[in-house]
Amino acid sequence: MQPREIWLLMKNSDNALSLRIPQKEIAAHLDLSVRQIQNLNKQGILSKSMTLRECRLAYLDYLQERIERKSAKRETEMKPGTLDFERFRLTKAQADNQERKNEVEAASLAPVQLIEQILTVAASDASGTLDGLTPRIRQKHPELSAEIIESVKEQVAKAQAAINRGIQALPPLIDGLKTQA
Repeated sequence: MQPREIWLLMKNSDNALSLRIPQKEIAAHLDLSVRQIQNLNKQGILSKSMTLRECRLAYLDYLQERIERKSAKRETEMKPGTLDFERFRLTKAQADNQERKNEVEAASLAPVQLIEQILTVAASDASGTLDGLTPRIRQKHPELSAEIIESVKEQVAKAQAAINRGIQALPPLIDGLKTQA
């Protein structure tokens, strides 16, 4: 590999060691002017020792904070009942709804009903398996005493009771989560 190829590889790698990247290159990467990059450096948002990836992430954090500050300021300035307030409230609700949909599509969030259904099916399957456990043990190990079989039966009953308590606790837990949201 030629030295220039190594330099380019390091320069374009997200895992590159800290290289001194020209402000002009950072500006082009972030679609900003060199003066804006200098201002971000003065504000402490960017530093000369950052990689392009770190610059990009720091700039995105900065933009997110700005948006949140402006949004909070606008929200406090608006009065309930005004057209601007209602527009803001509707826009915020639409954005929140879309964010939830995106999280569902990204599989980082699932509908409560689906989770409840999955847990109920899993609990039912586990309970069914436990129901057959004592007869299977008695059949496969006839040499075990009635005392041991009875002990196993008691433990199975305790496990089934715990499963049933868990299933019964789901609706109140879900209702509690809904009121928190």
